[in-house]
Amino acid sequence: MENNEIGGQVEGTIKWISKSDKNNSFNLKGSEEVERVWYKVLGADVENFVKMGDEVGFEYVLEGANRSVIAQEIKVFASKAQPNQSTTPDPGAKWQDEMVKFEDLLTQVHQICEQKKWGLNIHTELIDKDMKEKWAVCRATVTLEGTYTQIFQGTGDATQENCGGMIKPHFIRMAETRAIARALRWATNNARATEEETEKTKAI
Repeated sequence: MENNEIGGQVEGTIKWISKSDKNNSFNLKGSEEVERVWYKVLGADVENFVKMGDEVGFEYVLEGANRSVIAQEIKVFASKAQPNQSTTPDPGAKWQDEMVKFEDLLTQVHQICEQKKWGLNIHTELIDKDMKEKWAVCRATVTLEGTYTQIFQGTGDATQENCGGMIKPHFIRMAETRAIARALRWATNNARATEEETEKTKAI
C-alpha cells in the first residue's frame, strides 16, 4: 500500500465493516500492516458502497490532526457477499472452510470498541473440571459498555477426545479459550465456528 503525506491508492478484499453514528469504516484482508488500517467512508452508510467480501480499489487521503484515513472513489471489482449474509456460513461449503480464528474475533471486538469508545471486559470462570480424567468446562462473559450495556456469554469444554495432541495437557486453558471464542462470536454477530473449537487446534 502506497502511503505518504497526502494519501495513496490501495486494492484489496473487505474483511470487516464497522458502522456507527459518527464513523462508518472498513478494513481489508492482507498483511498485519494493512489490517490495522480502517478506511472511513464519509457522508453515507458504508454498506451503500461495499459489503464484506467485496474486492475493491480506491484512493485515500489523510485528513485532520489525528490523520484519519478517508476512502474516496471506491470501485467494486467483484462482489462476493450479499447484504446481511457476510457472517453466515455457506450451506454448500465444507464447515472446515468456513471457520474463523480466535485472534481475528478478538481483534475485531477491540477495534469496534476503540472506534465506538466503548468499554470492553472479558471475564472467565471455571465451571467444572476433572483433573484425573483431564476435562474442563469454562464460561466466558464478554461485556460491551457503551450507550447501554451488552452482555454475551459462551461455554467451552475441553476433553482428551476433542483436543489435539499438543493441547491435551492444557485442557483447562483450551476450555477457557473456546468459551471466550463463543462469547466473542455472539458479540461480533459471527455464526462461523472458530478453529479453536475443533480438535485440530495446534495452539491456544
